[in-house]
Amino acid sequence: MSALAAITQFDRRVVHATGRLRRPRLVGVVRWVSRSGDGYVPLGCIVLASLGDSPEASHFLSVALLAFGIERVLYVVAKRFFKRKRPAETLPRFVAATAPADRFSFPSGHTMAAFLTAYLVVSLLGVSALLAYSWAAAVGCSRVLLGVHYPSDIVAGGALGLAVGWFALGLIG
Repeated sequence: MSALAAITQFDRRVVHATGRLRRPRLVGVVRWVSRSGDGYVPLGCIVLASLGDSPEASHFLSVALLAFGIERVLYVVAKRFFKRKRPAETLPRFVAATAPADRFSFPSGHTMAAFLTAYLVVSLLGVSALLAYSWAAAVGCSRVLLGVHYPSDIVAGGALGLAVGWFALGLIG
């Protein structure tokens, strides 16, 4: 079995297993976690930084604006290039617990933005890494639990978010 076939098989098994775990209360909590990755937390960080009058706030704002500009372009290009169908389109009798944000699955944009945000607030603002990365991981897991992504979409989104943060910080310093 090829590596890609093994990943695809793993992805499908996990999505089916998480679909069987869904309960109304769990879905409500998971939707709330997922919504926190809709852009509210990243936007909130940027807005708060823009209100600050310190060199640190200004630096964070510059890096964040560059990073999220790169992230959005990368997200759109990757989605259009890979065109991976979502679980509900490829798995028989599988129904997602929420409507997806866009048409394609790979990579997870919610997870990319969440890990980018976590990287920036940890690196530039000194926010607890455990807190920031736990939130980002929860956003990624929520997307699988809701049935709109495969685990490999989440891994790729997280890795891309971290890479974009590292790159943007390296450019601006």
